[in-house]
Amino acid sequence: MPNSSRRPRPRLSNDLMLGLLLLAVAAIGFSAGTGLKLGSATRMGPGYVPLLLSGLLAILGAAHVLLGLARPGPRPERLDARPFFYILAAIAFFIFGAERLGLIATVAGVVFIAAVGDRRARWRPLALWAAFLAVATTGLFVNLLGVPLPVWPKGWGG
Repeated sequence: MPNSSRRPRPRLSNDLMLGLLLLAVAAIGFSAGTGLKLGSATRMGPGYVPLLLSGLLAILGAAHVLLGLARPGPRPERLDARPFFYILAAIAFFIFGAERLGLIATVAGVVFIAAVGDRRARWRPLALWAAFLAVATTGLFVNLLGVPLPVWPKGWGG
């Protein structure tokens, strides 16, 4: 006769997995911001926003974990590492390319690198999207906000 006092093991669901991921990101945010001054709501220090966002992520993560435990949904599909790898590669490309290649080329490159992770990506609309994002990003960050990033590759004089 099986022991009826044992609780069944919770089944992994999309909500539970998302909640655990959000909690992990929140923990990284909390630990990365521990040495920064908080300040106050009227005079925010460099640690204020990271702490606030990490707290919001932790709340959302906890809510998803509880939801996943309360009502298990469908099992997560098999994880395909390809999109994850190309998103990380696009982020690394931006980090290492923005200063050297300029914002226009870097943003366009990020769009194309990230799209390689999707086997269904269509290149013509992607080229239009990359051009739009490159121009919009430059307009917003360089022209409106005054972020000192080069627009063109080094040596192009622009």
